[in-house]
Formats: sequence, C-alpha cells, structure tokens
Amino acid sequence: MRELFPRAPTEQPAHRHDSPPLKRPTAGPAILGLQHQAGNRAVTGLFVQGSGGPTLQRLALQDGPPLAPGHYRYGSAILGLAPAAMRTFLAGMAGTDGLEAERKWQQGFVADMRATTTGGHSYEDPELKQSVKVEPTLATNAERAQADVESQAAAAQAQFQQQLLGSVRGMLASSEQKIEGEARRYGFPDHDSIFNPKPLTAGQAALGPSMPGGDDVRGAIRAAKELLDGKRKVRKARESVAKLGPLLGDAARPNTLEPVLSEYHSLRQKHFTKFPILAALERNEERLAEMASGAQFAGPGSTGPAASAALAKAKEEMRKEIADKLSNIAYVRSRMDEPDKVDKFWLDPALRESTKRGLAIAPPTLPHAAIEDKVRRLTADAEFEAKLKAVMGTGLLVLSFVPGVGAVAGAAGLLMGAVDVIGAFQEYYWEEAAAGTSLEKAEAISQTEPSLFGLALSIATGLLEGVAEAKALEGAIGVFKAVRSAYREARAAAVVANAGSGAAKAAGAADLVAASEKLRTTADQAAGKPGLGDRILADLPADARSAARSLDQSLKVIKDPALKELVRRGDRAVTSDGETLMDLAINDPHGLAEDFAEWQRGESGKRFEDWLRDVKQMHPHGILTDPAGVVEWGLDAAGARRSYEACLREDPAREAGIYRDPATGEHVCVQGSASFVATSWMADADNLRGGVRPRWEMVIHHHPNRGLAIDRLPSMEDFAHITHEQRAVGTQHPVRSLITWTDPVSGIRFETEFGYTPGAPRPYWARYRVDDGTFRTASFQGPPFGSGSAEYQQFLDSFTARPTHPVPGGNLPPVTAPPRR
Repeated sequence: MRELFPRAPTEQPAHRHDSPPLKRPTAGPAILGLQHQAGNRAVTGLFVQGSGGPTLQRLALQDGPPLAPGHYRYGSAILGLAPAAMRTFLAGMAGTDGLEAERKWQQGFVADMRATTTGGHSYEDPELKQSVKVEPTLATNAERAQADVESQAAAAQAQFQQQLLGSVRGMLASSEQKIEGEARRYGFPDHDSIFNPKPLTAGQAALGPSMPGGDDVRGAIRAAKELLDGKRKVRKARESVAKLGPLLGDAARPNTLEPVLSEYHSLRQKHFTKFPILAALERNEERLAEMASGAQFAGPGSTGPAASAALAKAKEEMRKEIADKLSNIAYVRSRMDEPDKVDKFWLDPALRESTKRGLAIAPPTLPHAAIEDKVRRLTADAEFEAKLKAVMGTGLLVLSFVPGVGAVAGAAGLLMGAVDVIGAFQEYYWEEAAAGTSLEKAEAISQTEPSLFGLALSIATGLLEGVAEAKALEGAIGVFKAVRSAYREARAAAVVANAGSGAAKAAGAADLVAASEKLRTTADQAAGKPGLGDRILADLPADARSAARSLDQSLKVIKDPALKELVRRGDRAVTSDGETLMDLAINDPHGLAEDFAEWQRGESGKRFEDWLRDVKQMHPHGILTDPAGVVEWGLDAAGARRSYEACLREDPAREAGIYRDPATGEHVCVQGSASFVATSWMADADNLRGGVRPRWEMVIHHHPNRGLAIDRLPSMEDFAHITHEQRAVGTQHPVRSLITWTDPVSGIRFETEFGYTPGAPRPYWARYRVDDGTFRTASFQGPPFGSGSAEYQQFLDSFTARPTHPVPGGNLPPVTAPPRR
C-alpha cells in the first residue's frame, strides 16, 4: 500500500576514532587462552566472517563533545547506550526475527560484552564525574531490556488469551441463547423437554398439529422438502455434466449445472433465513430426508393421524439436532478453562487469526512474536478439537439468524467480544469455505452481494478448483471486487441485447461486444493471467437470462413508463460498486421508484442517471494536506481502514480517525495531532459534495498511548462530536463509534465502543475492557459534556481499569424504555 508518510532517507553515520580498535589474537596459544577466559561464543564472534565479526566499534551518531556517549556497531547492529534504545532494538528484533532468535542473539551479545575485560571502550560521564565502561554497561542494558521484552511478551500472551477465551464464551452464550429461542419456537419450552422428552400419549399426538409451534414445524418440513429436491436436482445436473466428459462437460456446464446451482443458492438463503435450524440439517442429506419425509401431510392447517405422525417425526429430528448442539456447547464450556483445552484454542488457526485481526496484531511486532512463540511450544488435543469443531459449527445456525449475513466473512479489524460475537468467528468459516465445494466457495465470495453469485461461481471454478487454502479464497474475493463493476455492465448489456428489437437490439449487441471485451480484460488483469475472462463470459448468458427474469418481475412493480424505459436500457454503472439501473431495479424496485420521483420533483437540470450517480457514487479519491495532518478521501470501508492503519504505523503518537458519509458510503481517513482529530477539513472546498457539507459520522478514532487507564475511554469531546449532528438538527437516533487504544504493557491494541441510545434512562454509554480481559458497560443519565458532565467527570477522575471498579449504570447496556400505555 502507498505509505502516507514516507520516511526520510537514512543518513550514513560517520565513523569516529576516539578509541583504538580491539587487537585480535591470532596465534594459537592466545586463542586458547581467550577460550578459557571468555568461552567459545566470544571466540567464535571474533572470527566469524573473517575480520568482519561482531566486535564493538564506536560510531558518531550523536552530536556532542568528542567523548560524549555515542552509538556502537556490533556486527550489523547499531546500538545506543541509552537503556530505552536497547529495549527498542531488542523488541524490534523479536518482532522481525521471532523471540527465539532474539533471545539467542541477546544471550550471545551479553556473553561477548561480559567477556571484554581489557581493551574495551569507555567514556567520561560529566554528570557522574567518572569513567564509564561501555561493554559492561551495554551488557547490563541488554539484560534489563530483555527482562522488559519478556514482560511485554508475557503480558501480550495473557491479554491475547483473555480476548480469545472471552470471545469464545461470548459465542457460546450467544449460540446457546439463540438455539434455546429456536427450541421454544418449535414447542420445546425448557431443557427438560429437549434432553428428557416424555412419550406422547395418543391424545397428545392427536392434538399435536394444533399445539404451539405446529405451524412453524410444518413450514420447516415443507422447506426441508424443497431443499431436498434442490439438492437432488443439483446432483442430477452434476452427473449429467460428468457423463459428457471433460470437453463437452465444460461446454455444457454454463447452461446445465450453473443455473441449477444458482437456483439452489437462492433457495438456501430463503429457507435458512426463515428456518435457521435447517442450516445444520441441510449438510446431511439423510437427516434432511428424514425431516422432509412427511411433507405431503404438512400443508398449512393439516390435521389427522398422518399429519400428527409427520409432525412428531419432524419435531424429534429437531429435538435431536438442538440437543446435540446444546450438549457440545456445554462440553466445551465445562472444559475450556483446563490448561490443555486453553492450549487448543491457541492452536486453532482460525480462532487465533480472527483474534489477531480483532486486536490489530500483525508482524513485525513484539505482540505477534509473543503469540507465535507460545503457539510453537504447544501440543494439540484431538478429542477436544473434534468437540470444538462441532461447537463452532453451531455458528452456522447463529449466522443464519441474521437476514442477509452469509456463513463466511473475512472482515478486517473486527470488534471482539459480545458486541460482535458473530463477527469474531467469521474467520473460522472462511477456513471452512476454502476447503468446501465450488458452491460453498462461491457463496463465500459473493456473500455481501448475492446477486452476483453467478460471477462468484465462475471465479470459484476458474481459480479455486482443487485449491483449499484460505489465502487463495481471499485472493479470489479480491478478483471478485475488481471485476464486479465490469460484470454488471456486461450482464445488463446482454439483457438489453436479448430483450430489444430492430435498431435497439443492434445497438444493444454493439454495447454487449464492448462490455464483454472490457470484462475479459478486467478479469484477466485481476487474476494475473489469461483465461478467467473467457470463463466468465462463457458463464454469462445463463446469468443474464436469470437477471432478465428477475427484471421482468421488478418492472411489474415500477409503474412509471419513463422509468421502465430507462431501466430496460440501463446498462451503465450509476453507483461506486458498478450497479446499473437494471441492478437497482432488480434489488429494490420500490426504492428506485422513490428516487425517480424525487428527481422529478427537483430542478437539478441533469438526466436521471447522472443525478442518481451523484447521489449514489462516492467522491473520487484524493488527498489533502491539512495543518493538523493528512486527509484521504474517496475511500471505501476497507480502504479507509488500510489508510488508518498506515497513520498509526507511521506515527502512533498522533490521533487518527475514519469518517463516513451515510448518504454515499464514502469514507475519509484523517491524521490528527497528539490530542485530537481536526475537523477543519470538512469545510474545505474539496470535501464539499455538490456544494454541501456531508453529514460525516465518526466511525473510529485512535487515542495515543499516554500510559493512562483513561486512554481507553471516550473524552467528553468525543461524546459531543458523535451527537453534534442530532443536536444541530433536532433529530434523535441511536449512534455509536469506536476508539482504539494501546495497552502500555503489552503493546496490544484494543477497542472501546461508545454511543448514544435515545429513550434509554441512561442513554450515553461506553463499553470498555478492564484488566482481567472482561468488558464493562458504563452508562450516564446526563450528557457527558457541557453542563451535564459531572457524573462522567467523576467517573474519569476515579477510573482505574480494575475489574472491581464501580460501573455507573450497573454494567447494563442502555435499553430504550417501553412506551407508556
């Protein structure tokens, strides 16, 4: 990535000759005597690489009198006499080379320095008024610095483990709560009814169809039957393609298999959203068939013996699935604090990597080295691994409770803990999808844009066939994002070309040729090799036919003839993601009709497509040098986070922040000063949109490390800033933002969430981490700024971050009070 703040060229230090070089012993007796006196390590250090071994040599890297303390070269390393400089050097080496290599180097260095008893370096310290021997001083500094490095590594490991286990506990609690809720939906009110079911009497069985949950069970049975039929249809299509052989099969696949896969993908999304329990059953066709076996007797309001039997059988399948998931949760929860089980969490790469991302831990840093050092020394537990995998599979059920959220996500900078329990474990499914079928990979690739499943499937089969690495899947998602705009235009052009007639059809065909060539070039460039573009184009007609059918349905919703005509020929991108009018009509015909009506009421003087493009698209990318720092605009969420990380990496002593325009999704990253993030850039002409200042929302900002416990808490000004817009216009709506802060001991970066919930008795709140790794939620009745800030000021003045510290509001999240009747 482009570095926002380039480093100044490194100056070459000039050598000083204020002390004579060490004379090397070269004769056999002298070498033997040195071995006896200093040991083999020192002798080896003197002779390694000929005459260029790691002897100490004085360099003039600091201004001052001839004998002022300076820096010294030891092999390829340049070391300062200041204790802090030694600690920085060793911490940097640990981050780059790993703790094991750093420890060996430090031990060798200390041995060499201690071995220098005569002929070493020294200088006169004017404050102490005595001569200071350099080698013993450096040895002592290295020993003390190593103790600091080990302390920081231990703190990093402890805090990482706290976060890891806290996230697992949060996931278990969330999963258990949702599964129990799902159980109640189907007529299992408590654990006893799940784990110790009583046989039904004849009377109870007869009343089953009319009992609570009966309609939901019947709906799940019918949905299971549709899924079962869909799976069999997919299998039949696969077999047909396979029978044709490699060449003919590849030719037939776009028209034979991929439309069926796309249809089944939509079916899964539909039914998993409505009946989450089916997400667990669907992978096992035998169990799915059991669930679906009574579908002919499960119509709405079905009664009679056959309907009762079908209902009882389906409920038993559900009960077993729910009991199995709750049992696995209980197993993991009861054993997760055992030392060997804790080790297992460390060894799970998906859990480990998602926690690293959540804490912004990356190489080459000491916290990253500390984590890898611990992992290197651990061993696995196969039995617990199997149970853990089963519990993590519960997450598929949890995720399916959230409409529009796919089962796999690779999000960076995840907020860990109960605020986003689901997000904390999405990395796990990333690994699962990478090892899955092309269908599962395609679902992972297109999870945020399911309407482009056809493109995702082409990429999955074109780039990931036989590949089971998460990194490759991540790369495929990058290709998907690079190609999606050109794909949308080509798909829309194909619909126009096939739907028109006469001159319109000829013009559409010409547009399709140009769009296809653009798509081919874009895909091959994104993949880094030719071939993918042709693959996508071969699959495109089937997806275009599907889009045409969806468009026909959407046009029935749109009433305005002028808008219908625009949509039919709307094959040019109007949003920053490359969406065309056709895409917008398919995805949200009502919303597009409202936009068209708003355009008609206005007097912009622009065509509807141009007006909509101004509304929907982000501002072009640009950079402004502000007196307080650098402002980078025209970014999406991922680009803004990369820019934010660059700000913190280049100058962690300054604040930084990300702002978002909710109207367009545009993100801006701002580098601030040591104490605040400037807002003067908002009034700059380059940051006005159509002459108007956008309603910028602060997404996240960083508090530099001052070594204070309150660095993790929002300031009064932070609360005032996130509520400024509401107070200015008089509207009330929930708002939240994030703070990143760095632990002064471990060097790990954590996040604090804070916000405002209108209607709650104590509407201002902050969710922060305390020293044992758990989180607290403090809430406040009055605004934590201005005249109502007394309670918050008292909280700041007394805050210690200890787990026992009082929490205003009783550690309860703010909840809007129910309306009075």
